Amino acid sequence: MRDIRDLLKYRSFEEWVNLLGRAIEISKSNPDANWGTFQDELGVGAEGGCIIQDWLADSHSLKPRLSNHWIKRARVYVLNNQHPSLAEMTDRLNLGYQTALKIVVELGKKKVIKIRPDFTFEKSKTSSEEDLIKQMKQVAKRYRGRCEPELLMRSLYVDEGTAKRLSEYGARKLGLRPKRWRD
Repeated sequence: MRDIRDLLKYRSFEEWVNLLGRAIEISKSNPDANWGTFQDELGVGAEGGCIIQDWLADSHSLKPRLSNHWIKRARVYVLNNQHPSLAEMTDRLNLGYQTALKIVVELGKKKVIKIRPDFTFEKSKTSSEEDLIKQMKQVAKRYRGRCEPELLMRSLYVDEGTAKRLSEYGARKLGLRPKRWRD
């Protein structure tokens, strides 16, 4: 889950308290505000705007952000993991809790997952080995032939063991570079 304390990386505590106060005022006057609104109004970067929006959505002051991009990324996370969970999804995708809940509901509507009464979920289908290799090829194409485990974990949301196995397969069978491209 995105932590509001991450905002302290960029500005002092007093500045952020003032900015958060202004963000609350913006959310009261404009309940449909998004991260771009906060970016423009408060003069923060895109990451800061997203963190503020998720923080306000988690405190029920604003609607959670939802886009096709995040639904697709969440679908990839669910399909590529053996035991997906809401808490891990919020961490891996850097989403706020309310945003992740809304995405889970959308994935339930699209029949990717089945939501249980206690709001845990189970997968309706899973990625096969061929699907993972196809996804790895797409990542390697986007990142100039790279296939190191860290990149695969970050972009395919797979666990470390699967990422190492895919990286070795990519290096041996597909001729990809498993090490960092600067090495």
